[in-house]
Amino acid sequence: MFLAVIFTEDFKERAIIPEKHYFEKNETIEMHCHDFVEIEFLLKGEVEHIYNNNTTILKPGDCVLIVPHDFHAVHAKTDVEIWNIHCDINIIDEDITNTFSMRMSQNFFCHFNSQEATEISHCFERILSEQDSRLLFSNIAEKLLLHELIIRIIRRTDNSNNHIPNLTQKMITYVHTHFRENISLGALASQFSYTPNYTGMIFKQNTGMSFNRYLNHIRLKYACNMLRFSSFPIKDIALMAGYSSVEHFLYTFKK
Repeated sequence: MFLAVIFTEDFKERAIIPEKHYFEKNETIEMHCHDFVEIEFLLKGEVEHIYNNNTTILKPGDCVLIVPHDFHAVHAKTDVEIWNIHCDINIIDEDITNTFSMRMSQNFFCHFNSQEATEISHCFERILSEQDSRLLFSNIAEKLLLHELIIRIIRRTDNSNNHIPNLTQKMITYVHTHFRENISLGALASQFSYTPNYTGMIFKQNTGMSFNRYLNHIRLKYACNMLRFSSFPIKDIALMAGYSSVEHFLYTFKK
């Protein structure tokens, strides 16, 4: 039975939650998504990792970054030791969250060699150490270490969207953050203090899609994952994906 809930994390006390997990052979975490950023770094063993319907066998040194609303599942093929971080996306630098949005069709997966893997593992340990120490500015040190970790992962994966202007990247991030709400081109324009006509023009110019087409693309990607991995009724999925009615969703889905 697949899970189809959006897991949430209580970040009131800590915005970054690092943990080392141990899984026994054949232990499974079923398909799910969440509203926070997660990083998994395999230390020992082998894991079958399903990420947005793509299956990869993770081995020591492999690292995966999962962004909000992406679906993933984990199955331990052997006994496993893994570093894991949950973090509030709101503490991550805007340029990085823009990159998450720009690369919606790409999974953040990479491999580090043995020397690099030692450095990555040490980064996790230092984040945990800063939390335990409660020293002056430890929260700032944690964020710096987290950003270092995320940047190293992103640099290891394709970075083909640097040509898109920063303003458009911010607009795309806004769409990804609010697609489940009743947003419109007018609301997007108001957010950035431009007219709807100008906003629509530069959005299409830099993405190759109109605002409405891009919004539907994001909503349908989310809805398709829900259809694959959940037993929710279509009506509920339509509303969860941001559509005002099931009829509108079905019309858009067919089209």
